[in-house]
Amino acid sequence: MAELLLAEAFEILRECLPSYLPRCRWFASKASRIASVDVWEDFPMGEGPFPRLLFLNVSLDDGSSERYVLPLSRVIENASLQGQKNATICQVRDYFLADGVFDPTFRSLMLEIITKGKNLSGSWGKLTGLPNPAAVETFSEVAASGDSRVLSAEQSNTSIVYEDKLFLKLYRKVEEGPHPEGEMVRFLTEAGFFHVPPFMGFLRCEPADGGLSFEVALLQGCIKNEGDAWSYFTRALELSLSSLDEGGAKDGEKETLNMASLLGRRTAEMHIALASDRKDPAFSPVPFEGEYKSHALEAACAQLDEALVMLERHIGDLRSAARALALRVLEKKKRASDLLEASFAASGGEVLRIHGDYHLGQVLFTGDDFFIIDFEGEPARSLPERRRKQSPLKDIAGMVRSFHYAANFALRELDDKEKDVASSRAKAWYSTVCELFVSSYRKTTREASFLPKGDGAFEAILKAFLVEKAAYEICYELNNRPDWVEIPLEGIASILSL
Repeated sequence: MAELLLAEAFEILRECLPSYLPRCRWFASKASRIASVDVWEDFPMGEGPFPRLLFLNVSLDDGSSERYVLPLSRVIENASLQGQKNATICQVRDYFLADGVFDPTFRSLMLEIITKGKNLSGSWGKLTGLPNPAAVETFSEVAASGDSRVLSAEQSNTSIVYEDKLFLKLYRKVEEGPHPEGEMVRFLTEAGFFHVPPFMGFLRCEPADGGLSFEVALLQGCIKNEGDAWSYFTRALELSLSSLDEGGAKDGEKETLNMASLLGRRTAEMHIALASDRKDPAFSPVPFEGEYKSHALEAACAQLDEALVMLERHIGDLRSAARALALRVLEKKKRASDLLEASFAASGGEVLRIHGDYHLGQVLFTGDDFFIIDFEGEPARSLPERRRKQSPLKDIAGMVRSFHYAANFALRELDDKEKDVASSRAKAWYSTVCELFVSSYRKTTREASFLPKGDGAFEAILKAFLVEKAAYEICYELNNRPDWVEIPLEGIASILSL
């Protein structure tokens, strides 16, 4: 009887999923039509039929397919989900099927699988918890409490905090093979880099046919913080712009500049740790030459070309200031292409595993220091692409561009009269924090073999990655926030000295 009821529930679930999934923030292909959804793996998490962990195969109308993880719980009353948007999937008889992350029982069971190293059998394979043995004491403290909550800020994944001691990231869209974030966090923790939330464990799905496994979740230590570095630096600049006279910096601004220097040092220490193992093929640095340099040049040129094509297509839609900048950039597109060619011809040091999506929002501010988070890389790229070794200067370019956005964001919060007065000060702030960030980074890495030798080569390759990043931002803004496209246009124009 129980099996018949479960089969009925799954049949109704399959019918509802094509309309439910596009409403979820973590579903990647909202612009595509779902042709069908199948459950290809299914793990009961406890002794009863629910909760369960499902692996979905989503077929799209263009012939492609994607795989997603969906926790599934049974609730008697919709109200028991505490009004969580999109938590309820469908109704079956007198109960509801809902996203299990909002079910405290599911959250506790998932943590228990990881911390106790359990193995669960599914339809075809097994679900395996892989704990960090050094975290036993923390695991015991959390298990005794049982408190957990779902964070609301995530987009492509779901984050859960346990007793403010453990942080679990459940990956919603999954691919075969090692996940870069788990690899990176574990490596950095074991390498003694203390400014990343420490590795506590994995949750992994292992197919019975011996194929590549799927990383399902990453467990880390939870870091008490005051928000991210983006919030810290933008608040500090806004305060500076609203309260400083022309006479000089206050103590608060001096502290902010010191923090920019500290962030450069922490970034350098991260790269030094990532380059520390010369024997592990997944992490060992290799010379930035040959295929690696060709790939970097091709990727940068392709990104620039895409941005230029999009600018030409949207030029008539831009506001006057942005249109004028866009026209200047388009007129000098050969200069931009030539710059990339010349820059990547410089001596390039080495490539290694890097953060890959580095910006102020990926750094936690504790009040007096920084912790670096979110080592997934760019979510739109495949796992092999995200695990690819690259020049560490790509991370530096990402942070420099983030400081540029921070300066412009602070200006956007002011009225037009205030902007006229504050604009030059914001530009000076941006120039100063970037100089301090980069100089601190270079001072800390002065003996590192992974950086280009000499100021000229360092600056040339950094400039190429800045162009590539700004070109990416142009595409993003034109697709999502056209009013912001002036910011990356200013970035490219400045690099090209237009």
